[in-house]
Amino acid sequence: MGQSCDTPSTWPAPLREYLVPPMLIQPLVVNAIRHGISPRPEGGTVVIRASLAGGMLAIAVEDDGAGFDAERPRAAPGGVGLANAHGRVERLAGPGHWHVRSAPGGGASVVFEIGAKIGARDYAGTAG
Repeated sequence: MGQSCDTPSTWPAPLREYLVPPMLIQPLVVNAIRHGISPRPEGGTVVIRASLAGGMLAIAVEDDGAGFDAERPRAAPGGVGLANAHGRVERLAGPGHWHVRSAPGGGASVVFEIGAKIGARDYAGTAG
């Protein structure tokens, strides 16, 4: 990847105590870079945001890259990142907590909500 990829995050200090299951954000960032930013010669930006509402921690991974048809997403050859992350969110929070928005040429956004947890234990119940 010869172009630039900026990755600012908006993660307010009070939210840094909340737990996020391991390897849930990372595949979304990898997909944004690989499929959204890398195809663009000028590079682009991937933004990670977090917010809290109604006992749920919402996390958004957004890019200003190539985009895709959100009505017909397809896995890249050998790729299962989005499907795995979606399945994990549904197991943790139930249906309706995974939102994908995109359009060809218009970037992409994946937002998911999980139960807000603070503590010394991670989502697997082991010491964090």
